[in-house]
Amino acid sequence: MVGVIHRDPASATAATYDVIVVGGGVYGVAVAQRATRLGLRPLLIERDDFGGATSANSLRILHGGIRSLQAFDLECFRDMCVAQSWFLRYFPEHITPLECLMPLYGRGLRRPGAFRVALVLDQLLRRACGQGYRSSVLPTGTVLDANATRQRFPLVPSADLQGGGIWYDAIMRHPQRVLMDWLRWACAGGATALNRVTAQQLLVKDGRVAGVVACDGVAGTSLFFRGSTVINCAGPWSEALGRAFDPQSPGCFRPTLAFNLLLDRLPIAPCAVAVATPIGSRRTYFIVPWGNHTMVGTYHDSCSGLPHQPSPSVEQIDQMRRELNAAVPGWDLQSEAVVRVHSGLLPGSTGAGEEGLQTEATVHDHGRSGGPRGLYTVAGVKFTTAPVVAARALRVAGFRTGSRLVEVPRPTAREMPDALSFQRALATAPAQAADWLRRVAAEESVLSVEDFLHRRTDWALDPREEPELVRMIRTIIPEMGAAPQPLTHARAG
Repeated sequence: MVGVIHRDPASATAATYDVIVVGGGVYGVAVAQRATRLGLRPLLIERDDFGGATSANSLRILHGGIRSLQAFDLECFRDMCVAQSWFLRYFPEHITPLECLMPLYGRGLRRPGAFRVALVLDQLLRRACGQGYRSSVLPTGTVLDANATRQRFPLVPSADLQGGGIWYDAIMRHPQRVLMDWLRWACAGGATALNRVTAQQLLVKDGRVAGVVACDGVAGTSLFFRGSTVINCAGPWSEALGRAFDPQSPGCFRPTLAFNLLLDRLPIAPCAVAVATPIGSRRTYFIVPWGNHTMVGTYHDSCSGLPHQPSPSVEQIDQMRRELNAAVPGWDLQSEAVVRVHSGLLPGSTGAGEEGLQTEATVHDHGRSGGPRGLYTVAGVKFTTAPVVAARALRVAGFRTGSRLVEVPRPTAREMPDALSFQRALATAPAQAADWLRRVAAEESVLSVEDFLHRRTDWALDPREEPELVRMIRTIIPEMGAAPQPLTHARAG
């Protein structure tokens, strides 16, 4: 069937792959799908579930790069501009325009004049990049005066307020479906994708990658996959895996904890608001409407080690809350408003990066620095830029990108009702609703209740609703249990 993620690890060992991708987050999925458009046969293996780590915990915004223009980072702007247009073109059913407002106070880059210049440059450079499609979908930004800014954002601090900058980004209404439909697209093009399969050993012959030994986390069996190119997209664990596969690999990943909060509070404005906190870290937070809830982020801080499930401390959450209250006086955000914390690890900057973050993705060719030929490590930074970085990684790996791309029709997006709609359907047409759930589980390699609730849908976004949803699903599919604990990446060959 077209677009089915068919999990059959034993059968997958019979093939020889053009490229083996390790890591099933947004960067791994992007590389696998792009490889199919180059006419390649990729294998994607993921030790947990697809999109289960940092990719699942983003703020859901696909940035267009206007903040990069304010910092005159034209390369970053171009990548974001091209990538945002790509998402808008290929996933219109999951993505919608997001109006963003930044209060302007006449200081530094937060001045009405500077923002107007950024808007003009934004339009000029988009045309130069050939991204007219984006302009046809997202409105053009503008600068509001102080009174209009107060009307749009009533809680805005008024002292020295000179106006507000308006621009439009895009937001993923269903980020889980973006990643899963993207992966289904890769599989429709000939990719093989296996979750709960852990890369354990790189096989090398005459200095060249020959394959990967892995372990099936469900059956507990050892697997051997043949391929002469391995692209390591293991996200926060990419450096550890790269050094296991190539002990000469330089250390470059300094983990940084990043987290966003889901608040049980009505939105404070009809648009997303970018606010600068006057105390503490002095970072910029985005406050994003999310139905009857509000999402806010992103808080960054240093992190020791590589925890499998990174999470902030109570003190860090409280600090973020205090900073938000200082940035938006009158909001009075209390700790009980925090419903869920979305956290992950990002690469920290070893130099002067914004808020200590690495600002550009990197692709390391291990063969050029004395390691195995055919081994590459990708260190991604933002969800948005994954399509651009995937193309770059395959180009660095030596796959021709100048030839005409293979046209692989994207499978029709799967209709995913919300939890309440499904519960109603289960009450009125139980057999039909149960069959739908079983079909999703079979066609999207759902191995646990958590896979379905958190990485195929957002039904359990509010954790208070999760116990009843777990009970409902296990009633329909009794054999669907909890997610197995992943194995760790192991050694080089």
